[in-house]
Parts: sequence; structure tokens; C-alpha cells
Amino acid sequence: MLKRPRNFKKMLILPCMCSITFYLGSQIMTHTEAAFIHETKVEATLSTAIIFPKTVNTLKEQSEKHKQFIEREYGTMKGKSKATSIEEIKQAISVWQQGREKIVAEKEALQNVYTEIEAPYNQIQEELKVNK
Repeated sequence: MLKRPRNFKKMLILPCMCSITFYLGSQIMTHTEAAFIHETKVEATLSTAIIFPKTVNTLKEQSEKHKQFIEREYGTMKGKSKATSIEEIKQAISVWQQGREKIVAEKEALQNVYTEIEAPYNQIQEELKVNK
């Protein structure tokens, strides 16, 4: 038979001691429990925009067109204010009446654009009041 080296016994002692220590440690220790003192709940809300930037830009462009038209009509009416004869005065009155009708119509259209822009703003303000 072959002779076992002396170092072999020494090499076996360390793993055996470690195994016994781990086994005894697991028998002595019991289950542990962890409890959370503070938990944060995440609540997600999904919402969409009430009014989009493209809509705002479109309404802004419309209001600019109405404003320019009103300014142009006022310029035309102002140009007719320097009438010297009766015929020119009659023409100026006619131009002013037509211009006034056009300006009133444009002011109404401009007011409609303002109302369209104001409606989402008022809706947001109401939602903010409710959420407070």
C-alpha cells in the first residue's frame, strides 16, 4: 500500500473544520425578518395637453391677420379724411361706412380668436383651483 503523505491530514483538517463551523452556525442562527418602516407609494397619472403649441401658433397667426386688416382699413379711412369738395366728402363717408362694417366684422373675428385662446387658460385655472 501506498503511504499517505503527512501533509494530506493537515490539508483535510481545514475544510472539515470550516464545514463543521458553517453547519453549527446555521443551526444556531434562526431566520431573520426585515420590516420596512416607511414605504412610498407611487401614483402615476397620465394626461394630455389641453391645447397644443401648433394650435396656439395658428390662432396667433389668425389674430395677426385680423389686426393687419383692421390697421389697413383705418389707414384707408384716414386717407379719405382730407376731402375738400362735397363729392369727395360723400365718397369719404361711403368709404368710412364700408370700412366701419369691415372693421366690426374683423373685431368680432378677433374676439372669437381671443375666446378660443382664453378657454383653455380658464379651464387650467379651474383645474388648479380644484386640485388645491
